[in-house]
Amino acid sequence: LKLVGEGLSEAGNITFDYIFDGYELDLITYPHDKKSRYIYNIDQRVTDETTECIRTHAPDLSWVYLQYTDDIGHYFGDSQQFSQSITYLDDQIGRIWKAVDYRIKYHKEDWLVIITTDHGRDPRTGQSHSGQSVRERTTWILTNSQETNDYFRDYQCGIVDILPTITRFMNITIPIESERELDGIPL
Repeated sequence: LKLVGEGLSEAGNITFDYIFDGYELDLITYPHDKKSRYIYNIDQRVTDETTECIRTHAPDLSWVYLQYTDDIGHYFGDSQQFSQSITYLDDQIGRIWKAVDYRIKYHKEDWLVIITTDHGRDPRTGQSHSGQSVRERTTWILTNSQETNDYFRDYQCGIVDILPTITRFMNITIPIESERELDGIPL
């Protein structure tokens, strides 16, 4: 919420309709453990709440952050534990996708889904990401859009391309002064 500036006049007094955040502060329901199982449990709750919210409310724009895979990568690097965390994440994303697919099929809505990571991993261990190696700087983007351009299909696009892609999809005009400052392009 701080990133967007909810309620700040400088951010246009934006407010959110649905928020599923801050569960890590609930030490009763989610007691912290050294293997981040509590983060997995929080991700499960966020997935459940996101899925229900999409099915029943269909918000115009959603941002979902699932943290467990990142935590496990930091703890175990390239490992069986990390591979298993990806399997868990795949299931969670699949559940969210089913809710989106429900909206598409039964409400004839047009949905854009973008899935990404915010960083790569250390090339030696897969644990950290504080350097400038190709693996650490490489991110990926997946989308359900069937209307991607050659840049998306043939080159290494970056997370800077997500905002312009969303604004184009939603027919939001970015003021030219701001658009000139964007590093990315619509995919």
